[in-house]
Formats: sequence, structure tokens, C-alpha cells
Amino acid sequence: GLAIVGEIARRALSFPSGIQPSQPAEAPSPRQSFNPWGDMVEHRNRPSAVKPDVVDQGRLVGDARAFPNAAALAALRSFVEETKPSGIQVVFSFPPKPTGTMRREGPLANRLAEALRQIPGLSVLDTPADHTYPPEQFFDSANHLTAEGMARRTTNVIANLRRFMR
Repeated sequence: GLAIVGEIARRALSFPSGIQPSQPAEAPSPRQSFNPWGDMVEHRNRPSAVKPDVVDQGRLVGDARAFPNAAALAALRSFVEETKPSGIQVVFSFPPKPTGTMRREGPLANRLAEALRQIPGLSVLDTPADHTYPPEQFFDSANHLTAEGMARRTTNVIANLRRFMR
């Protein structure tokens, strides 16, 4: 609490802050960079910003010994239980991952898939392999797809949701 009070006092007296940013603040993104749902979409039609071999070398998890995270699974189980009385159906779709990562660490992803399937009331729409994409379809990291990858993923998720809804 004293650090906060000190910071308020320094600002009120126009003294330099004790906390200095390591880099200048980013300029706000222009409004046209976002779609109506608030998703940043400006980058989607740009070419990939990283080399495919760099994306393909990414790790699925930092520490495989503690994977899947028991606390995260418990929180998800609790969320599913809390929403069930309201008639809410909770579904899970796996995130996109590069082919190289899945080739090396597929058993870890499958371990997570099995743990998710053990949560009563949680509907798992797909498998980790369903969302494995070539490294060229990632924009700036192993988490953000290009327009081509995004279109493929969206098509997959919609198809899985349609099957689920029947």
C-alpha cells in the first residue's frame, strides 16, 4: 500500500515516477483495425511475420511434468458445474498449433484431450489434430493464424458445432 501512496504523492507533486517504462507506450490501434466484435483483424491479410521454421519449433507447454494443469482443469470443471443449472452447454475447441509442434508433442495434447473428456457436462468438439496447421499459416507466433489459416479453422469449428447441435 505504501508504494501506491508514494506513487500518488509523486504524481500529485509532479515528481518523476519511481516506475519508468522500459519502452515507450504503444500508440493506440486505429478503430478500423478491429471488426464489429472487437477482434484485431488488420494483420490477417498480411504475409506471415515469422519464418515457418521458427513457428514450427515452438513448444506446446513449458513444463510437461505438470501438464495438464490440475488447477485449470478444476476451474473448468467448476465452471461447467456452475453453468449447468442455467441450461448452458459448455463446449471446448482446441487452439491452432503448428504441424512441427504437434508432431513432437502430440501425446501431450492428447493427454489434455483425454483429461477434458473426463469433465462431466463439457463437450469437446474436436481433437488437437483437427487444428494442426502448416507453419506458413501462422502470422506472428504459434498462436495467431493468417487469413488463410483463420478461414480453415473457422470452417472446421463451424462444421464441428453443426455436428454437435444435431
